[in-house]
Amino acid sequence: MATIIAALEERGAIHRTSDPLDARRQLITLSPSIIKELEGSRQLRDRWLADVLDEAYDDKELEIIDRALLLLERIATAAMLKDLIRSPEIVVMPGVFDPFSARLTERAGFPALQCSGAAISGVHFGRPDYSLISMEDMVACTARIVRSVHVPVMADGDNGFGNAVNTHYAVRAFEEAGAAGATIKIRAAAEARTDPDFVINARTDALAVEGIAGAIRRGNAYLAAGATMIFVEGVTSRDEIRAAVTGIDGPVAVNVIEGGKSPQHLTFRELQDLGVARVSLPGALLMSALGGMRNALERIQADGGTADLDDLFLPFREAHDLIGMREIE
Repeated sequence: MATIIAALEERGAIHRTSDPLDARRQLITLSPSIIKELEGSRQLRDRWLADVLDEAYDDKELEIIDRALLLLERIATAAMLKDLIRSPEIVVMPGVFDPFSARLTERAGFPALQCSGAAISGVHFGRPDYSLISMEDMVACTARIVRSVHVPVMADGDNGFGNAVNTHYAVRAFEEAGAAGATIKIRAAAEARTDPDFVINARTDALAVEGIAGAIRRGNAYLAAGATMIFVEGVTSRDEIRAAVTGIDGPVAVNVIEGGKSPQHLTFRELQDLGVARVSLPGALLMSALGGMRNALERIQADGGTADLDDLFLPFREAHDLIGMREIE
């Protein structure tokens, strides 16, 4: 919560204060629409704002307050992600697939995370990335990732899990899970979001079929339908990226897949200079983890033990810290 308060102070949404309860009171007043979502909370809100600092609340009241703060935290992270996308500096979002990969990425200093549908499908279900995972399963995996970090997380909404009705419910589910945005279908997604800052990252695969002109045409149509950003899938050259950024009237996202069709030796600085707003790395963490595990297993077999593998292992204490052991000891 301290991170959210600091972010809101930075944006001028609340005034700076050293009193945590004063900050919490300000947070509650920020979003009147939350009162509609919290049954019976209007009377509590009025009482809370009017009472003295040491007022005691029963368990039910505290539960309502905590739920309100969680909703406000969700709203704040969506706004943070939207600001990152609109800033001049490129947003680099590694593709994460579980709380471990999410926490490692956050600790490495990345400002936002992208859930990788391909990695989630492979790691959690042992299936290829061919829309085989249900909305409920993807939302559950996303929620676990969101709970494990404090930076914004963008969900992978795939093709919307069906028709426009499925897309509508998918966006609502991702919002409730705490995601700051989603890569998903457009008009139904834009109409479904309850938070206007929830980022709709509209993916187009038209490049492979219709060429760059088709990708640009679709991208601008998606923006008109309410998308926040256009993800042009399958770029193979710097010229295609430059053309997409020039022709699309809004933020443009690409991904870099190591060993795939992405232009080789393309740095983040170069992507930023080309005008790209956001780049995702959907395979980097999974492929490095798989490579590390294969290397470790080969050495364990060859050495007949694990005594000389310190160079491959995350320290025991650090691994336990990642899952919060120190907090409960």
